[in-house]
Amino acid sequence: ANFGKAMERGMVLVLSLWDDFESHMLWLDSDYPLDKDPSEPGVSRGSCSRDSGKPEDLANTCPSATVKFSKLRVGEIGSTFPGGGPVTTSRPHTTAGTTAGPHTTAGSDCPGGSLDHCISLCPDSPPNIHD
Repeated sequence: ANFGKAMERGMVLVLSLWDDFESHMLWLDSDYPLDKDPSEPGVSRGSCSRDSGKPEDLANTCPSATVKFSKLRVGEIGSTFPGGGPVTTSRPHTTAGTTAGPHTTAGSDCPGGSLDHCISLCPDSPPNIHD
């Protein structure tokens, strides 16, 4: 229920690359924390070995590794691929003089000082965002 409410307010996709010298990313897809029994709920998080994920191993085996994010698209669900169409959704009810959803204050980074105005500046058709 809370995730749905957050989605209604809008989200930003963030892509990042990083390594983890503290826990070797084991929290993501191995047993973690290592001092706990893997049979305890929440400890076993995937099939990766408990001694995997060392950043220095990756740096030594793939010193020239790169990543390329491509063909990212922005738009309503179903609208960013051929044959897709916009999905009809209902907006929360508002009373006269108010708008639903997040608000920003004057002087913020959002043009016009409100999220609605900022969104109105976005194109109607989703652009392809890639090389």
